[in-house]
Amino acid sequence: FKYVCQLEVGAFDLVLADPPYGKGHAAALFRHFNDVPFARELWIEHRTRERLPELPGLRHRHYGDTTLTTASVKAAGDEPPTSE
Repeated sequence: FKYVCQLEVGAFDLVLADPPYGKGHAAALFRHFNDVPFARELWIEHRTRERLPELPGLRHRHYGDTTLTTASVKAAGDEPPTSE
């Protein structure tokens, strides 16, 4: 967490994390990512029953007792053009 807390917004394109199970680290990473989006995408593997914060845009893929949860941040160029 010391390293992650030093990252600036947009420091990486993709971050993959597999923190120790049962210690609340996955939830803490998502909360920090919500405050400081240090990557365009964050993928975290965790126990399926682990409680995560209810943040908008989280996507979950379940594999037995393991879940891969992802969050992403849209880049300014990803927005569809608006017609006025």
